[in-house]
Amino acid sequence: MYLRCSYGLAGSCVSEPNKSIPAGFVQYLSVEQVSLILGCSTNTVARQFESIEGVIDIGTPGSLHKRRLRRLRIPRQALERYIAERQVSRRRRH
Repeated sequence: MYLRCSYGLAGSCVSEPNKSIPAGFVQYLSVEQVSLILGCSTNTVARQFESIEGVIDIGTPGSLHKRRLRRLRIPRQALERYIAERQVSRRRRH
């Protein structure tokens, strides 16, 4: 299932199924969408996923007087791997 972000009341992002995307395409999620799925802050998602393989940073690098703008696009497969690894490590602890 693919997600399309539509903004409802107060600018909140509501995910809706979108089946018009052809097979073989990689689905990318924004940091905000992943934070809603995982139930954590956008800063935590950016920190956790910035070094994972397959994540694309389409932000600006910044300069001496401007801070860097980080816009990550996270593939659905990377999110699923991340969740699976966390579930395995939690099972090992108990």
